Amino acid sequence: MKKQHTHSIYYIFYSTLFILIALFMFYSYALNTQWLTLLSDEQTHLQQKKLPFLTLVNQEDGGNTLVPLADNGKQIGKAPKDSSTKSSGFIGQSATLIKNTFKKPRELVTFETTRFTNSIISYSIIKNDYRPSLFGWKKQKTTHNDIVIYEKTGHEISFDDFKFSKRQLDRIALEVKTNALNVNKDDEKMMDKIFSRDFSIDFDNVAFTSQGLYFPTTIKKLSKKSTILDYQDVGKITSTKNYAQPKTDKLVTLTFDDGPKSDTTPELLETLKKYNVPATFFMLGSSVNTYPETAKLVYDEGFEVASHSLVHDAASAIGPQQVIDYEIENEKAIYKATGTLPTKYRPPYGDINKDASDLLQMPIIQWNIDSQDWVLKDAKKIAKSVVSNTYPGSIILIHDIHKESIKSVPIIINDLTKQGYSFVSLDDLIQEFYPGQQYFDQFENRPVA
Repeated sequence: MKKQHTHSIYYIFYSTLFILIALFMFYSYALNTQWLTLLSDEQTHLQQKKLPFLTLVNQEDGGNTLVPLADNGKQIGKAPKDSSTKSSGFIGQSATLIKNTFKKPRELVTFETTRFTNSIISYSIIKNDYRPSLFGWKKQKTTHNDIVIYEKTGHEISFDDFKFSKRQLDRIALEVKTNALNVNKDDEKMMDKIFSRDFSIDFDNVAFTSQGLYFPTTIKKLSKKSTILDYQDVGKITSTKNYAQPKTDKLVTLTFDDGPKSDTTPELLETLKKYNVPATFFMLGSSVNTYPETAKLVYDEGFEVASHSLVHDAASAIGPQQVIDYEIENEKAIYKATGTLPTKYRPPYGDINKDASDLLQMPIIQWNIDSQDWVLKDAKKIAKSVVSNTYPGSIILIHDIHKESIKSVPIIINDLTKQGYSFVSLDDLIQEFYPGQQYFDQFENRPVA
């Protein structure tokens, strides 16, 4: 009787063990079948998006990983080494299957592509870690690794390889700062930090991501989203096609101070558009706050908006700290009205000193042709004064707050055009600007002393 009871215990034990092994095997096979379905779905996703195929690589745990290939067939990133474990017999194969299923998570590596130019493409490699659960594979963690490849060589590219000019970097910096302000509109403290001169961009550590180019800044708590620019946007703002190529060496540029003003500036804009003449508007913050719609009109019509301080006070009279305080307030006013930021500064009365310039950290735009419109107050006299004194490379100063000044502009444009002059923007006249440097015309510039 005792022997029979012992046999019954063994029978129950081995039956239970067999059932448990069978259940684990069934569960393991189900998980592996589901895993293959995940792989198949990803391949279908790639086919639909017409992306390069991934290669299937066996992992040590018996699973598979999809490893992305570049268009030229080269592997992107590192694939797990293929290492197979040999087991014999039903129990051995079952144990191996169960062990491989639960030993460690499986990796599903997929990728997306973003084309930057005709020859530069970004691969965003996405690794999803899965662990088995009672109801199937559960995603535990997702990590990204962005690689930018120069397709002709298959090599990874860096930001330095683009060899952007100073002018192109300035455009990028403006775009990054404006984007940071746009993203943080509801955070007043962060906005103040971005407007401050503590904000700068670390061009030595630019990173390529699946969302675009990430430009790290000196503001530590600024979100990554704040300083990412889309690849196509970077391409547009740095394109040399945006730069004018004048057919003559007799270049001049028009600049307008003290505006905007609602009853004069719009008329001036119509004149400039009629003759297809670019111009830069050095705006006073007090005028921007009074006529924000006019300020926005200037920007919307494609003209450059620059800074002329908040109020028309001389730097020598108010001191360096007040100069920078006024400038930051003016930038806030211009950004609020237009959505952009000024990158150039014209000091009231042309009065600037090194201490104030060091705080401003901006190029200082002076002039060599003063229209004297505030003295002459007659369109013909103003035009005659400008035309008779202009020479190639001139920066002409006019005020867009006086009606007679506005009337003088078409006369100036016609007379100088007849003399063979071409009107270009400040950027096309001088090409590159540096903080702490003051510019008087196309050829004369010197450090602020």
